[in-house]
Amino acid sequence: MPADESRVTSREFLRDLAVDLLKEHPLTARSSRRLLADLVEFGGGVQPLEVGARRDDHYLILVVVEGEVRVMHTPRVNSEREPGPEPEPITLGRGVYLGGREEGPPVCAERSRAEVFLLKAEGTKDLRRLLRLSNALMRSLDLDVLRLHASQALFGLFKKERARTELVWLTRASENRVPLEPFLHLLGYGASRLTRDTDQLKEIVAAVSLSSDPAVRSKIALWRGRSFLGWEPIVRDRKKDLLGNPDDEAAQLRNIAAGKGLEFSQLEVKAGESIRYAYFVHPERPWERPPVLASTKFDRIAYLTAEVPNAVPAQLLRFLRRCVRGEGGQARFSAFVPMLVRPELPRPPSAEESGPDEAYEEVDSGDFGEVLHGIAARAVALLTRRRHVKARILPDSRARQEEVGIPEWWNRTQRDRVRLRLDPERLENAYDSWPGLDPNYPGEVVSFAEWYEGQGGSPTTAEASGRAVTNKRVGIAVSGGGACAYRLIPFLCELEERNVPIDVYAGVSGGAFIGAYYCAEKFPGVDKAVCKGPLIGRFLWLATVASSIISSQVDDDLKARRVEDLDEDFLAVTLVLKGKEPPKPAIIVSGTLGEAVQASGALPLGFGPMQIGELRFADGAGAGVIPVHALQARGADFAISFNCVPGPEQSNPWHESRLGRWSHDYTLWGRVVDIWAWSAFMLQQTSWLVSRNADVFFEFDPQNIGFRETIEWANAADLIDRARNDIQRLEAAANEAAAKWQALGLDKDVGGP
Repeated sequence: MPADESRVTSREFLRDLAVDLLKEHPLTARSSRRLLADLVEFGGGVQPLEVGARRDDHYLILVVVEGEVRVMHTPRVNSEREPGPEPEPITLGRGVYLGGREEGPPVCAERSRAEVFLLKAEGTKDLRRLLRLSNALMRSLDLDVLRLHASQALFGLFKKERARTELVWLTRASENRVPLEPFLHLLGYGASRLTRDTDQLKEIVAAVSLSSDPAVRSKIALWRGRSFLGWEPIVRDRKKDLLGNPDDEAAQLRNIAAGKGLEFSQLEVKAGESIRYAYFVHPERPWERPPVLASTKFDRIAYLTAEVPNAVPAQLLRFLRRCVRGEGGQARFSAFVPMLVRPELPRPPSAEESGPDEAYEEVDSGDFGEVLHGIAARAVALLTRRRHVKARILPDSRARQEEVGIPEWWNRTQRDRVRLRLDPERLENAYDSWPGLDPNYPGEVVSFAEWYEGQGGSPTTAEASGRAVTNKRVGIAVSGGGACAYRLIPFLCELEERNVPIDVYAGVSGGAFIGAYYCAEKFPGVDKAVCKGPLIGRFLWLATVASSIISSQVDDDLKARRVEDLDEDFLAVTLVLKGKEPPKPAIIVSGTLGEAVQASGALPLGFGPMQIGELRFADGAGAGVIPVHALQARGADFAISFNCVPGPEQSNPWHESRLGRWSHDYTLWGRVVDIWAWSAFMLQQTSWLVSRNADVFFEFDPQNIGFRETIEWANAADLIDRARNDIQRLEAAANEAAAKWQALGLDKDVGGP
């Protein structure tokens, strides 16, 4: 990297580059991006290494983000070396390198300043501390790769640590009224959907409800793989447990926390089985651990709340392992997961029930003047009303953090929070009627989560909470391209068929338009967007004067739903322009979906500007053609990148025609064709470059004048059919996404404990 101090790269951007490199390495290919980002920050972040400067720190992992470094080989401590000349130094370029032992060789910059990340370890104490940072991260590492590089002692420590049960404490804010024991079942069920469930290995999930009354036994629910085993008091028929401890509740609880073999009256965890997750809750005193667990440190805290705190409450911070506690009351490695509880909404009707095609065909075929009058009236009302829109700045790769003014809200509690739909009264009533509470129930007992869904509860609550606590949140970043964004819809269908969820949706321009409908109403909402395509195409010219035409239509379709009220994180990326300040990439975090779409799609010259006070919002493509960088800031562990705009197949699609060649070479029409081809190719190349940050990337095959599709709103259904012509590649990308997501955080079978 040139040592030009006039161009300073932000630490956040370098951290993300280091995460990208780690994701490309076999050792960490199955690791969560969120956990890897915290690992880089825990190790001191990416630091500059000046020419001639030498780092003698022992390291396990070296990541060269920019520039080149020279590794100076030195004799290993307590190792025998054959006599002979010293080995020559090795020059390492951009990439990930494993020191592999307690004494990695020192490094120094080669020709110019380098940017490097060193994960240091000096002695067994440091190694143990590193290995206990995150059980989820340790389990995701590839044992076969580590076996090749690590010393026998380090490898033994690693295998022991990764077999440890991950302990999660469930609690709630003082004003929150969600019943904890029923929600404990939802958490356990959600985690059981994401554990390994094969013939060779079925991981166990335990959910324990602690009792403060000596006369009432604590209870435990178990899942083996995806099978619910039951819910019963912690008591055994025999006098001693498998380890010879007396049959008392305290000994059983200690065994559960240690992940050891257990045997109850009906439930059994065999000595060779693995307890992957153990959830604990103390319903009567959720902020207190019972004496038997007073010294137990937890890997995570799940915190039910109506408002996300800026830091972990001090009383709860003591529950966590010391190594995951960060500065300012923050918790590293997703150790504190705020669960933002909102009231349940009525279930959206299916596409067959809602019939959006018929309703919107009638609107589209109505009287031209009447439709125009309605749109104009809504636009005027939007222009004259007071807007409540908030934007937050994203990290920028070309400026220092203090220059851009990154707000403090980009902290880990905001990043790791998840939104849930819960009706406390319905949850408690469903739990009271659950047959699992009756020990004499004659039939087969289903898990409470399945029972709750059958009673009308939100079907996504358990799964969403499970992904948040197990670091398996999925994000998708979608390019702009106007009407080309309709090409995304078949891919969303393919992901749906493979049960790949979407927790974070980031889009610019047309991608934000489709995302607004999808996040608000799922596929019935997408059907609305398709049916409104012809209407938008007919009046799109009005948006060149006032882009509020678009926002008014979106808000009318989606009943003025707000960004902050959605279940998923919807990130409409925009570029903020303000007076003498430099442009700043941002996302809309508060406002209606229509306002978010308008801010993200306000293409200069193409559409009328969106301005609120001194702030003017421009098309989000200026902040990033595909906003992959925004996903990690909102807690995505797995990233999918989708380019909606096909690249150009030919520079001049009319080259075969003599008239086409002549008009291109000798008239202004040639300039139009050139700018069209140039823009499409630039978008294609830029999309490929930024999508190196993603786990899965898809773009369509080049087409003749593919860029023309950006204005074909009237042909929305036809654009979807054209996308389906590439169905084999869409299916392959969806299969890749499903396979990589399912493997996320799971060790390879060959490296199992």
